[in-house]
Amino acid sequence: NDQAIAALKKNQGRYPNTLAASKSLVPLAQAYTAKGADYLDEAESTLLQVVEDNPVMTPAAEEFKVALMELSQLYHQTGRWDEASLRADEIIRRYPDEPRLGRIMFLSGDSQRKAAIELGQKVKEAQDRQTSNEPAAELASAVMLATAPPSAAATANPAPVVWDVSELKAQRRDRLNQARAGYDR
Repeated sequence: NDQAIAALKKNQGRYPNTLAASKSLVPLAQAYTAKGADYLDEAESTLLQVVEDNPVMTPAAEEFKVALMELSQLYHQTGRWDEASLRADEIIRRYPDEPRLGRIMFLSGDSQRKAAIELGQKVKEAQDRQTSNEPAAELASAVMLATAPPSAAATANPAPVVWDVSELKAQRRDRLNQARAGYDR
């Protein structure tokens, strides 16, 4: 894998902004993924180079579709359920005739289901905090951080908005309904 990564990165350096360089991004990301968890950030950023603001690669390209699939799987593998579901749903929308559509639909539904499970855990935590008379501002901060996407949670300074348990339950119910719809497609 190290040799493959070196060769693919060399291609990127020699021929930037070319179709050849863009086509080598997906294999480069796959090589990073194969190296393990320590390289998943590199895999993600490489795949994002394919699907975001790439002047050479369009959604019609096979590499674009494969990059979306790889991103969805990477996000699912790392527990980033919202992002996994969004990318899977993008594949479903863009490529309705994709032969692997059943697998993609399952990935979307499974991501929604797992997000709902996490929200269920947050509901229980919020209920436990309410019964322990934890101050409302601390409860709101904890709930907002817990329900924010991973990238936002790392940098967020949540506003003192009080989220109640019923709102969390509604979000969980919505996720379960989305998962069911994904499985039923």
